[in-house]
Amino acid sequence: DKARVDSIKSGQWDIIFTGSSPDRAKHLDFSAPYAQIDTGYMVASGSSISKISEIDRAGVRIAVQGHGAADRLITPITKAATIIRVPTIADAIEMLRSGQADAVPANKTNLFSALDRLPGVRILDGRMGFSEQSIGVRKGAGPAITYVRKFVEEAKSQGMIKEAIEGAGVRGLSAAP
Repeated sequence: DKARVDSIKSGQWDIIFTGSSPDRAKHLDFSAPYAQIDTGYMVASGSSISKISEIDRAGVRIAVQGHGAADRLITPITKAATIIRVPTIADAIEMLRSGQADAVPANKTNLFSALDRLPGVRILDGRMGFSEQSIGVRKGAGPAITYVRKFVEEAKSQGMIKEAIEGAGVRGLSAAP
């Protein structure tokens, strides 16, 4: 995703649907958020962990994609559990599958995708955070951002975003308020 955002400088594209962040706002102008992706935890089906609030305790091993959004979210709040950083979400999920980890935090859209392919795991109810998704255009692109902002507001107010998410059956994603 970083490569896609960085490619704005070369003019490869005019518009991007991505997570909005202060770092990205250095190079992009954003619409209001149109959607939120929940961040949650996946655990083995037989795990004694039943709630997100039970994750941060001694002896719990959390496998997370290093330097990703979930890592940035859990690192400052994790006091007792052990964080194991791995290169990819797939690596973290493999550690859970093989018993080398007890929990995997990630965007729930990624977790639900893995859930469908991986028997013996479950996703905990609730969310520990979310990432906002917006439409971005190159900073200073003139009237493009005005159009994009108007489009997003109209799509949200008319229920188009919610309807599209529900129609596509995307789990872990909701329309932004």
